[in-house]
Parts: sequence; C-alpha cells; structure tokens
Amino acid sequence: MKRFLLVYGGGLLFLAAAVGIAIAWRHLNRGPSTVLTSACDPPCWHGIQPGDTDSVGVLNILMELPWVIQGIREGTKGYSDELMQLEWRFKQPAPDTVGYAYFDNDICTAVSLLTHGSLTIADAFGRFGEPELMWMHREEVETREWIEVTLLYPSIGIVVEVDVDLPAEGAINQVEVAGKNPVSRVTYFDPSRLQDLLHTEILINEAPQARPAELMPWPGLGLIRYERGQE
Repeated sequence: MKRFLLVYGGGLLFLAAAVGIAIAWRHLNRGPSTVLTSACDPPCWHGIQPGDTDSVGVLNILMELPWVIQGIREGTKGYSDELMQLEWRFKQPAPDTVGYAYFDNDICTAVSLLTHGSLTIADAFGRFGEPELMWMHREEVETREWIEVTLLYPSIGIVVEVDVDLPAEGAINQVEVAGKNPVSRVTYFDPSRLQDLLHTEILINEAPQARPAELMPWPGLGLIRYERGQE
C-alpha cells in the first residue's frame, strides 16, 4: 500500500509539474496583442478597413494571417443568405481569443476583438491616445459585480472596453480606471456609421433601449464615481 501511495503521489506530482510547464511555455510563447502589431492607421486592423473592405477581402486577409485558426464561421441574417458577420479564433503567438467582423450590404462596418487582458489601458492609450467619450454600466454574474467601462474614439473609429470590479459592499462608490487595468475588448469601426452602430450592441455591450443615459465626456484616469444600484 505504501509503495502504491508513493507511486500514485509521484504520478500526481509529475502531472502537476507537466501542467505547470505547459502553462509557463504557453505564457512565454505569447506575443503582443494584434491590436499592437497592426501597422495600418485605425480604424484599419491588419489591412481590414471598416467602411471599405468587402466580405471577400476580409476573408482573404484573415486566411493569410498566420495566427488566425482556419474554420472561419459565417453568420447570416435570418433565413436569407445576407452575410452579417464572420467569426474566427486566434492561436499562438497571438494572445487574443476571438474576433468578429460585421457587415452591412457586404461591406465591413466593424471589427471586434476579444483581447481578455492581452493589453492594458496604458497599451491602448499608447496606440490610440486618450478617448473622447465614455459609457459605464453595471454587470453581475453570481457573486461577481463589476462596471463595464466603454471608452469611445468617435473621430478615429475605436472602442476600448474595460471591466473594473466594484469594491466590497459598504465601500465608497467609486471605481478606479488605471493604466494597469486589462482591456477586455477592442472594436474598430467606420466613423461615418457611428450613429447606426450605436443603435446596435456592436460598440456598447448593452441593448440600446436599456441605456438610461447619454455618453459622457472622458474625465481622465483615476477614480470615477458610480452610484450603487445604477443600472
């Protein structure tokens, strides 16, 4: 029995070590976010220009990018064949997770990337500068409660989304938006379609009819007051 336990315990230690090595190797092989490696000016992303590139052009570019997993999925409108979006996944060395391209009349209107912490606010500001406008709303899943902060650049066609955890109950009703905060999503969009896109959930992750307030001017990094119970 003792020998069995030693062998079993050794096996568990080996497995744990292997998993640890795999995680460390994956981390070491992660490159910068594709937001930071795109060489063209926003709202262009790696050659995809919202407002100009059609679906064939988008698909051809995606198929040439070495860190896009093949098997790009198409989404259509209702029972018609009108293309509404393309969805793809990233692979190493790109640390981003999922991307979406949205279309209207076969022209790309926006490209949205789930970055999930592959860059920070400081990284985004270094690439795009500081935003012009901001939107905040509360999200809650089980025991976690956070503020979804959406930073908008209407003139260049960029949205940067950041999730900031709310303080514990009874704490002061403020959240800190700092350069170290990880970015959860970056969206590139055609600036001429701003008003149309604001009536969708592509730029702001909340139904338009559920937004009780207008966009706010960006106050700068630091503490931003948020009233508990605000929806």
